[in-house]
Amino acid sequence: MTGVGDGGCSSTLKNCKFMRLTHKKSFKHIHYDMNGDLLDRVKSVKDLGISVTDNLRWSQHIQEITLKTNRTLGLVKRVCRDIKDVHIRKALYCSLIRPQLEYASELWSPEQVTYKRMLENVQRRETKFILDYPQHCSYTRD
Repeated sequence: MTGVGDGGCSSTLKNCKFMRLTHKKSFKHIHYDMNGDLLDRVKSVKDLGISVTDNLRWSQHIQEITLKTNRTLGLVKRVCRDIKDVHIRKALYCSLIRPQLEYASELWSPEQVTYKRMLENVQRRETKFILDYPQHCSYTRD
């Protein structure tokens, strides 16, 4: 048990880390300490569900949410395959999948075409599921 006098850091020091945010290739290495104990440097951290890397690229976060939404979509397809009502399927998408894709997107909105395609592919699969398109049908209008 930690007391007020020691700041409670002995039990939380292992949770304290630091990350340097920079686009520079080389920089001066600085070590940070708390109460004499060195803090570990990390290259990425997840905070409030958003993965931030030290180079401020969002590829890791987009890959993680794409994987997560694909898993959720697979679960919905397996569990709800007998539901044919388009409105119910759309409600499932709007309540379970879309919030995962849009969470904090103002912050990490993808600029690269590759990441936009990854997110769009999830939405294409869900659209085909909602509208009960056969696998061979095109997503685009003819």
